[in-house]
Amino acid sequence: MDVFVALAGAGTIQSDGFDDCTEAAHARGAGLVGFCYCTRQDAERARDTGHLTPAFRGAPDGSTRTMEHTGGIVVQAFRATGFHVDRNGTGNSRPSVALTGRRNPAEPSPPYGPPGGERRCCSYA
Repeated sequence: MDVFVALAGAGTIQSDGFDDCTEAAHARGAGLVGFCYCTRQDAERARDTGHLTPAFRGAPDGSTRTMEHTGGIVVQAFRATGFHVDRNGTGNSRPSVALTGRRNPAEPSPPYGPPGGERRCCSYA
């Protein structure tokens, strides 16, 4: 079974969120595909800008392939619930989720495109 950990309010800074997700992933056992999290700093920035930029990590090793795959899972999950998401498709970019103008999830979602096919992203560094 594939396991994906998603946490909101995971620590204050990115390293806290990474540690919290790693702990939660180990508690759930084998089969981890990746995790996604938003720190309190991410939430504050989202309130100020109207855009959420969740961090994510591909399991088990954070390789380019697993990061691209996990990033795609994150984008698809937000789009499936009606959010507009911009991301360039590379493993080292965070998606930018528009928190306003949410569409009806019954409407077709834009496809998850090739790297460079989307705009406005933030560095994962």
